[in-house]
Amino acid sequence: MRNFTNQNREDFITRGAQEEKVFLEMMRIIYKLSEYRDYKTYEHTMRVGWLSARLADSLNMDKEFVLALEYAAPLHDIGKIGIPDSIILKPGKLSEQEFEVMKKHTIYGYELLKNSSTHVMKMAAEIALNHHERWNGSGYPRGLKEEQIPVSAQIVGVVDSFDAMVTDRPYKDAVSLEEAFKEIQINSGILYSPRVVEEFLRHKSEVAKYYTDIHGVVNNQVLGRR
Repeated sequence: MRNFTNQNREDFITRGAQEEKVFLEMMRIIYKLSEYRDYKTYEHTMRVGWLSARLADSLNMDKEFVLALEYAAPLHDIGKIGIPDSIILKPGKLSEQEFEVMKKHTIYGYELLKNSSTHVMKMAAEIALNHHERWNGSGYPRGLKEEQIPVSAQIVGVVDSFDAMVTDRPYKDAVSLEEAFKEIQINSGILYSPRVVEEFLRHKSEVAKYYTDIHGVVNNQVLGRR
């Protein structure tokens, strides 16, 4: 998986407009806001952004898509700002009613982001709405299936699920990396895009290495502070 240089990022950020710089600074502030509510969730969003971009690059998406995804993907769960703490931080399995409330974070995130005129925020809205859609149509909120699901959300769906598996949550303990890789593989063509899963698993060793030194990666690379 290729790493982008500071110059790549600078070209993207300064592409013809001071407004784009201001916009990305505002995004950094938005990312940081999530830290004040739940630091574990903040770390999760940063990992999802970084790894989604690496996966997109391996899938030969164009450079602008890859860099936009790195900034947009961390906003996939921004709609959780509208979900009560009693549900977000519940130390146990959600009830059916609570889960129905939780599912609304996809709609809330989309509504928050959809009217932006910037490419990154439009992609963020697309991801927020669709990252829980599943290949077989069993996901939410709209029950999209296969290629009805935007590529950005196909990618984030795999990475988001993997990261959730291997990290502790209030309602569950983490599983091993190997268990998580197997779960993703088993659900290829069922919950997840076969093409995305194939590429993700092709880089198992790199993903595993990333998670062995996760704090350094998140703090120094996700937001371009290389």
